[in-house]
Amino acid sequence: MNEPVLERRREEREHSETRLRIGYARGAWIPADADLLDVECKDLSRSGCAYWAVGTPEHNELLVVFGEAPNVVRIKARVVHWQVTQHNDRLRTLVGCEFVERL
Repeated sequence: MNEPVLERRREEREHSETRLRIGYARGAWIPADADLLDVECKDLSRSGCAYWAVGTPEHNELLVVFGEAPNVVRIKARVVHWQVTQHNDRLRTLVGCEFVERL
């Protein structure tokens, strides 16, 4: 999964340094809000996003949460690719994901 990937985005992504929360999902199991990790978004579109993580993705399915209560958007997504690279003078993992469905 860490190989170069051809561009498959359906829409142009805009650079965004928004904070979002993610949690890895497994099938129908969705993580609780207390289990979500705060991450920095790199870019965002209507069909997906990329974010910076400390380690490699644990699973291919995840929950992405934007905003704060009462204005929260919860989206189930899947990891499309990831790559370890420099970010802010540290090695980080850039994870690209595609939105699957809004919850």
